[in-house]
Order: sequence, then structure tokens, then C-alpha cells
Amino acid sequence: MITDAFEFARMDLRRTFGSAKGLVLLLLYGLAQTIGGILFTALQRSPIGTVAWQALVSLMAGNDGTQAAYLADIPQALLFGYWFTLLVLPLLVLLVGFDGLSGELGTRSVRYVAYRSQRPAWALGKALALALAVAGLSLVSNVVVLVFAAVLQPDLAAFAAFKWALWLWVLSTWCGLVYVALVTLISACFRTPFLALAVGASVLFGLWILGLWVRFDERIQFLRYLLPG
Repeated sequence: MITDAFEFARMDLRRTFGSAKGLVLLLLYGLAQTIGGILFTALQRSPIGTVAWQALVSLMAGNDGTQAAYLADIPQALLFGYWFTLLVLPLLVLLVGFDGLSGELGTRSVRYVAYRSQRPAWALGKALALALAVAGLSLVSNVVVLVFAAVLQPDLAAFAAFKWALWLWVLSTWCGLVYVALVTLISACFRTPFLALAVGASVLFGLWILGLWVRFDERIQFLRYLLPG
């Protein structure tokens, strides 16, 4: 089954990067993350950059002074890239993957695609392809931002920045896997891609509302462990 899953992942990656929808969405995500990180690096010594940096740290840390001090040690471009990834990752995964299974279930083309394979291998391959596409593009964006940060900020500690880039990429990929699993499950439950998209958007919106509620209500802080990011 594992071999079949990797084969399905290879086929779906080719389809994703071969389709206009998947390619445009992934490239827009990568460009926005890269350009934003570069701008943060270029403006970090200006008053605007200082205000933007303080706002970003405050947004991510909330009222936790210890966490704010911890985040302040991260290179600005990398922290922006991490924040941007967590912000748009759910939507990106949904838009790229909502019709991964439901589309083939609706047209019944899965009978031909997975004719000699088990259905779990087909579903696992779809999820793996989506996870690899998002993680790979995020890694490339982080590398580009890291290179520009090193060029624009000569006093940047290269080894420390590399460790931060690697660690933040691992964290964002781990969060992405949760959304990939969720979107894949929703897509597998419907034969109509539009229904999968509507239900997926509703679930993600509900998680976002729950995240805001948990952030401002100390009585339900335990619910934060149910949130992916």
C-alpha cells in the first residue's frame, strides 16, 4: 500500500503543478511570503519597520512577555514568513485540496485511477502530494528570504538564522499536516467538490472563531490544545 500511495502522490503532484489553479495558488503564496519577508528585512531599521515589527510580535505573543522576548530573538524576515504561513496555510490547503478526492469520487474516475490499488492508498497519496507541495514551496520561500536577509543585513548571525529558518519551517509544516488531514477527510466525505469546499470553509472559519475566542477568554484556555496553530 505504501508503494501505491507514493505513486499516487507522484501523479497528483504532477497534476497540481500542471494545472493553472494549483500552480497559481502555490506561486502566489510563495511570492507573498517571500516579498513580505524581504520588505520586513529592508525596512527593519526604519520607523515604519520598527512599528511593524512591534505590532507583529505583540500580535503573536499577546500579553505573554516571555513569549514576546523569545520571538524578538528571531530574525524579522523569518518570523514574518512564519506568521504569514500560519495565516494563509488553512485557506491555501483548502483551495488546492478540496477537490482532490471529491472530484474523482463525483466523476467516478477513481474506478480507473485506483483500479488495482486499495482506496486508502489512493487517499493517502492525495494527502501526501498536498503536504509535499505546500511544505516544498514554503521551504523554497524560507531559503530565498534567508538569502536576502543575509545580503541586506550583514550583521546577521548566519548559523543562528539558519537554525531558526529550519525550526520555523518544521513547525509550519507540522501545522500544515493537520490542515491537510482535515481537508482530505472533508473531501473524502462528499462527491460534489462545491460541497467539500463549502463544508471545509465553514470548518476552518469555525476554528478561526474558536481561536479568537480562546485568545480573549481565559476560562476556555484549555481549548487551545484543539487548535492546529
